[in-house]
Formats: sequence, C-alpha cells, structure tokens
Amino acid sequence: MQLFSVLLFAVSCNFDNLAVGFNYGAKKIHIPLPSVLLIGAVTFAGTLLSMEAGKKLIPLFPEGFARIVGSSVILLMGGYGMLCYVKKRLRSGRSREREKQNAVPPSGRELRLRESAALGTALAVNNIGLGAGASISGLGTGAACAASLGIGILFLILGNRAGSRWLSDRIGEYAEPISAAIMILLGICESAM
Repeated sequence: MQLFSVLLFAVSCNFDNLAVGFNYGAKKIHIPLPSVLLIGAVTFAGTLLSMEAGKKLIPLFPEGFARIVGSSVILLMGGYGMLCYVKKRLRSGRSREREKQNAVPPSGRELRLRESAALGTALAVNNIGLGAGASISGLGTGAACAASLGIGILFLILGNRAGSRWLSDRIGEYAEPISAAIMILLGICESAM
C-alpha cells in the first residue's frame, strides 16, 4: 500500500509537468536535458523542503492524529482543486487555458536555463501543500521525493516529445481535475493505512 501511495503522490505532484511538456512541444520549443534536470532539481528541492516541514509538525499532534490531519489536508487540497476547476468551467463556459502556458515564450527553439529555473519554481510551489500533507500522513520522504523526481523528469520529457497540438489541448484542459482526483485518491489511501 505504501508503494501505491508513493506512486500516487509522485504522479499527482508531477501531472502538470506532462501538460507543460505537451504545451512546449506543441509550440515546437525543445526542452533540452540540462533544462529538464534543472526543473527536476528545483521541484525535488521544493518537495523535499515541504515534506521536511511536514515532519516537524508531526510531534504537535497526538499519535494517530497526524495521519488523519495529513490525509485531510491532501483530501481538502484535491477537493479545492476540483472545485476551482468546476467554478472556472462554469464561469467561462469553455475550457480554460492553463496558467503555465502563459509562461511559455512566444518563440524559440530551446528553453533557456533561466526560463527553466522559473518554470521549476512555479511547479515546485504547486507541491508545497501536497508534500507537507503527505509527510504528516506518514508517507516516507526519501521514497516519495525520489519517485517524484523520476516521474517529474519522465513526464516532462514524454510530454515535450509527444507534444502535438491535439494532445496538448486535451491534457492541458484536464490536467487540473485529474491531478485533483489523484490527490483525493491519495488522501483516501493514506487515511485507510
């Protein structure tokens, strides 16, 4: 069950990477390996720091209560993400453009390292609450961060390579609710352990 939770955590943290990779690929912007590794390193650091911060909060809770709090945080984040997506869909009446697409440079063949650092930071910020909640609920930091790093790099590369416009539009449109659903599933799994 722990392995399943680790994989859910890693996929949920990095689903945005897949959508971002598709988007850059669709715009014919190549993400070179140094940029992929820099983005991976920045998101890894953000996830690690948030999980370590979550561990510091564990002694503040009675035994067994920390898992409930951590699972609840993950469930609430997933529910909030889903609610935000539904509200935006109802408000706009059409698919919304992903916020991260706005960060994509309008032209160019290769993502520069400076842009990669900014993109990595934006992706890492998304992982803060999920990392802290997962740590509080008892998910192992080492395994979770390693899986998150590996899946994040894999999703970015695969997304960039496969980045046709059709895939980018559909994945980009549904990345937010899919990620929220995965967070909800992770919260349920963690609370059941």
